Formats: sequence, structure tokens, C-alpha cells
Amino acid sequence: MELPRQRVLSLTLSMKSFLAAFRTVAVLLAGALGSTANASLRWENKVVERIAPVGQDLVEVSFAFSNPETHPVTIVHFHPSCGCTTATVEKNTFAPGEKGVLIALLDAKGLWGLQEKTIQVFLDDTPKPEVLTLKVTIPQ
Repeated sequence: MELPRQRVLSLTLSMKSFLAAFRTVAVLLAGALGSTANASLRWENKVVERIAPVGQDLVEVSFAFSNPETHPVTIVHFHPSCGCTTATVEKNTFAPGEKGVLIALLDAKGLWGLQEKTIQVFLDDTPKPEVLTLKVTIPQ
């Protein structure tokens, strides 16, 4: 059965309108999801170097950051590369534009020379952690 030319033309225009609307929705949705899927913090420095004072067992390193996103960002957890390193923040959720500081403590007892440690920072809605590095030189 053959459809009349006018009906075919009407169906073609309807399908083109549907596809155009679908593409628009897909682009808008991708943009909205992309802003939360790429949640991140803006770090002043992701690598901090320090020389530990002689005889000091605990070395503190600060990593300042801000939330550049248009939505709150939550630090879900930390994963230091070594048991001698810990990390803390005053709170876990930061509003848009809010600033914070991650404090890393390196237990330097029994260590000497250059110690390079990392801290993986896991954020909400982001599968890949942000990696911070502290390089501490401990005198012998």
C-alpha cells in the first residue's frame, strides 16, 4: 500500500521535528549531568614541599582549596598512600565559592630523607579521585 505524497511529507517533517527536539534535550541533559559528574575542588597547590624541622616527629602540610562549582561538593573520604600519613578537613561539604583547608599530618618518627606521600581525595559524583602530593625532607 502506497501512502499519499502529502502524508509522507507530513511524517517526514514530524520525524525531523522529533529528532531536533531529542538532540536539544540530549545536549541540555548532558550539560546538566556534566556539571555534577565533574565535581571538583580548585586546589591552590596539589604538590606541597616542606623541610621538617630537626627533631620534629609530626609534620603538618596544608592544602588550601575552594569550590568553583555552582553546587555543593562533598569530600566523601581520603586514601593516604601510607599509614604514616593522615588527612582531615573541618567539614566535608562545601558550598559554591566556599574555601577550605585539608590538613595532612606525616608521622616522621624513624624516617629521614625525602618522603613523598600522596593523598587521594574522593568527591561525590566523581569516580576518579583528586591526588595531592606532599614532599617532606626529613633531616637525619
